[in-house]
Amino acid sequence: MRIQIYILIFIVLTAYSPNKILTGQVKNQFDSIDEVIFYIENNSVEDNLSINYNTINQFEIDLINAVISYKTGDYNKTYSLLVEYLYDAPKNFIFNKYLSASARIIKKVDVLLELVNDKNNKKDYKLLTGLIKFDQTSYQAALENLQSVVIAGNGFIPLTIKLADNYRKLGDYKKATLILNDLENEIDKSNRYYPEILIAKGSLQFLSGNYENAKDLYAEGLSIAKELGNNIEVIKAELNLGIIKDILGSTSEAQSLFGNAYSLAKEINQKELEATVLSEWGVSLTYLTQPVEARNKYEESFEIFNTLNNYERMALTAINIGSQFLNINNYGAALKRYKLAVNLAGENPRTKMLAFRGLGDVYTNLSNYSNAIEYYERAKKIANKLKDQSAAAEINIGLGTLFYNLDQPEKAFEIILENYDSINVQTNPYLKAELNQKAGIVSLALSNFETAERYLSESIRISDTFNDFYSSILSNTFLGYAYISQGKVENGKNILGEQLNLSIEYDLNQLLGMQYLILAEALNGKAKYESLLSAENYSLKAGDKSNLAEIYKELGDYYLSINNADSAEEYYLKGILQIEHLYNSIAGSSNIQIDFFVNNSGMYDSLIKLYIDKKMYRKAFAVNDLSRSKNTLFNISKVKLSANKNDSLVNQYYDLFWMQANNLIDSSEGFKELQYLEEKLQVSPSLITLENLKNIIIGYTNNTKLKTDEYFLKYLISGDKIYLFVLNNSDFETIELAADINEVNKIISQVSPYYNSNLNPEAISFNKDLFAFKADNSHILFSKLFEPAIKKIPRGSKLIFSLPNELLKIPFEFFVLGYKEGGGNKISRARFLIEDYPVSYVPSYAILEKLQIPSHSNETVLIAGNPDFGVPSDNYTGQRKIELSDLYSRNINIAPLKYSEEEVETIESYFSNDILLIGSDATETNIISRLENSEIIHLSTHSFLFDENPVIVVGKDIENNGLIEPTEIAELDLNSNLVVLSSCKSGLGPLKGSEGIIGLQKAFFDAGARSVILSLWDVSDKHTAELMAYFYDYLSKGYDKADALREAKIKFISEVNPNPYYWAAFTLAGNSDKIEIREENSKIVLYFLFLLLLSTATIFFIKNKIRLR
Repeated sequence: MRIQIYILIFIVLTAYSPNKILTGQVKNQFDSIDEVIFYIENNSVEDNLSINYNTINQFEIDLINAVISYKTGDYNKTYSLLVEYLYDAPKNFIFNKYLSASARIIKKVDVLLELVNDKNNKKDYKLLTGLIKFDQTSYQAALENLQSVVIAGNGFIPLTIKLADNYRKLGDYKKATLILNDLENEIDKSNRYYPEILIAKGSLQFLSGNYENAKDLYAEGLSIAKELGNNIEVIKAELNLGIIKDILGSTSEAQSLFGNAYSLAKEINQKELEATVLSEWGVSLTYLTQPVEARNKYEESFEIFNTLNNYERMALTAINIGSQFLNINNYGAALKRYKLAVNLAGENPRTKMLAFRGLGDVYTNLSNYSNAIEYYERAKKIANKLKDQSAAAEINIGLGTLFYNLDQPEKAFEIILENYDSINVQTNPYLKAELNQKAGIVSLALSNFETAERYLSESIRISDTFNDFYSSILSNTFLGYAYISQGKVENGKNILGEQLNLSIEYDLNQLLGMQYLILAEALNGKAKYESLLSAENYSLKAGDKSNLAEIYKELGDYYLSINNADSAEEYYLKGILQIEHLYNSIAGSSNIQIDFFVNNSGMYDSLIKLYIDKKMYRKAFAVNDLSRSKNTLFNISKVKLSANKNDSLVNQYYDLFWMQANNLIDSSEGFKELQYLEEKLQVSPSLITLENLKNIIIGYTNNTKLKTDEYFLKYLISGDKIYLFVLNNSDFETIELAADINEVNKIISQVSPYYNSNLNPEAISFNKDLFAFKADNSHILFSKLFEPAIKKIPRGSKLIFSLPNELLKIPFEFFVLGYKEGGGNKISRARFLIEDYPVSYVPSYAILEKLQIPSHSNETVLIAGNPDFGVPSDNYTGQRKIELSDLYSRNINIAPLKYSEEEVETIESYFSNDILLIGSDATETNIISRLENSEIIHLSTHSFLFDENPVIVVGKDIENNGLIEPTEIAELDLNSNLVVLSSCKSGLGPLKGSEGIIGLQKAFFDAGARSVILSLWDVSDKHTAELMAYFYDYLSKGYDKADALREAKIKFISEVNPNPYYWAAFTLAGNSDKIEIREENSKIVLYFLFLLLLSTATIFFIKNKIRLR
């Protein structure tokens, strides 16, 4: 007997409007349980409404109540109502859908599967198991179960749509489309599932890059969904149409569609749809440069998905959040989100592809190019498997950009064009136009002007055909630039003239600024000046800092050419301000920052020369210091920031920092808040305003933190002239040296053949004889470079040198001040600078101050030496270097070091809290894993230069190849007070403009070390061991680092050998303060050992240290 019941369901019935729900054809009388559920799913559950439905059994009553409970967030009730019917194994799709979903949310999936597995006839649960596996993103297992249900003859519509969705998740868009096409042909448009089929097909077209087809299907699905009262599909259609509008640049329309979809999802209590809309809305807000609002949407979305345990959507939202963090240069947070997405993605290849691409972008910005390439390649592999040429092309644009930034335009060009032929201009015109445009721009960098013209012309043709006017104007502008670069000035001017008119018509201020700047290159005199003023005007309107920097440099040069130094200074300062802002906006990408500054440092050089000419030496000092080793200073500050445990404060700082760098702070309160956070987090102050920059330059050398016995000595080369700035805690002096840089370079080459530019020091193993130190020439070099200043510096004062690139490889310690009385050769009678003064080095005064800030103290000392290289132990080498032609060759022949083990064991005797790694224990994995917890790090091994880049050689193991490169060090989070690299040429590396040497010193500073001792040439194994023993002996006696190294060298000169080849290679860079040495008190140890022996017959005494053997 059929029982007629009345169920109170919370439903709101209203007419449809963009912000209201739909009623469609719904009536109070229902003919089937499916109609009741459909109505509940698609309407609100807020007001009471009596609905007539003649139900057949209690199961249907409980199913309706279960769905209502699910919509109101009572997932436990949903589960408890439905699980009672599990053993009846109903084939009802709705039952299985809500049982699976509620079990997932309340984390009872394992319990549910155990109940299923208790039954003998498991085939009854294929549908439920398939839905569970689908929710767990185990799509292959889900497919096997769902297919078996369909094959068994249970292929009703929602299951078949789910099966198609499963194929989509696995990346088989073709199979998914075939299933949906067949289903569409079988049902009428009046069927409530019809719009769901259309929208699902639209998503497949969208994922295949066919946006126009997708848009048509979404629009048709939206129209039919409204007619049928299918609010769920209305939300999906409006959401997807909003995404397409965003892609096409119609952001205001997109915002309206997202708003409609969100309101409707919230009103009908569809939490998963609500969260999905929030996530995509966040993407749209990112396009509108509203990062904080976007983050709020993402986080709200993520919390909903987290509550629902929807792993797939959590993964996608994590990717969106990661991308937002990436855009504001918070790479640590971005990395965390992308890695979370990888873990949550399960078997969804597209989600993994997006996460891998995001990781590639992060690692590119972190200058970890090996990891970046790995993740880009993994993303490409998935894209190729999905046969998603559009995604592969987009990944290649990122990969190509990476190689372009690595100054490898040939490789960039090859990668950008890899998928070129696969992108159909009809179905994906915008991507095709971008590929042509990027190829054209890279060709300009390669000076392949004919190739650049071809690709830029094709980009223009496509853009014009598909009405992408902005892309057309941009490509035309680069084409005009190509003509001017080739000397085809009139052709270039004609093209630029046409584009200027179009840019004015469409109010494209940024392009106008660029166009007038390019045009100025083809003009002279007053015409050039007026073109630059126009460029400035439009670039200011657009907030284009990059253009403004170029413009201000040109205007500064113009005013200098007409002898208006004051106006020139003003424009140079304006240009520097833009460069500083731009530099900050690419925070975290060391190589990109360095290359960027190399290309823009001319602004600083011009202002320095202006100040030198006007004898404004303090200002010249300040600007030079601001330009020296900027990336190192930036990274040291970043290390301090990353060590802060207040994540909320750090994220707040990153948000404001990014907004400031992108002209998004428009109130004095915002600036004050940023300055407050910088002070709180001990971050270097941002150069926010021109007045701020001027004040920093004026007060740069005031209130120094130098101690009374410290002298900071900065050398500056302007043109051919050399200037020496001498700064102490009470005075500032400038000395213009009589010798110019050409004369000094000639003398340097005569001090030792090692400095002869006609020789290749990498190809020659310099021993004592080949080094051939010339004491007289060293004395001449001293007289030219330092004697004018030394008379005013008391003997014993600490000398802290900041050197230009031309002098970086010269250890001033080996300057010969004069000769002692007595017999012997000149080297044995020489009085070296180190005998009168402790010496250290630092890249800049700003870095010196930053390195004075104490870091938290670690407990251990890491000492590693004489690694096992797999070579017979009697096959020793006298030097700590190796020679090879292939860095990653498996046949590197590395000789062991005879005195390295003795060295580290001697050093170990000074500490009671050390970890000693020698022989087979001195592997890369063992060493790297212990660096971050070490107060002092001492590595005694081989090192060498490969393609100018330094590499430390240790023992290889299963995980690592035994080659420690600077990039590996820079990724670490160190709090080390002292790092000693007791090996050959550890202080060398490639020179990169004002950044200086890009090597191990920079890497250790970047990672957080406060001081580093490295070598400048090939060193003797035996004599290095002796020097290091002396150094730690004095360090243990309470000498600070600079004094300890000085005393060690003096003792070595006196007792071992005065030849600078043996002792001058090792120099101290960074902080020179004392280190507390925790020595073992042997008497106390013996006393306690005696007591222990009295108390037990068998005793093992374990020294308070960790020693791996």
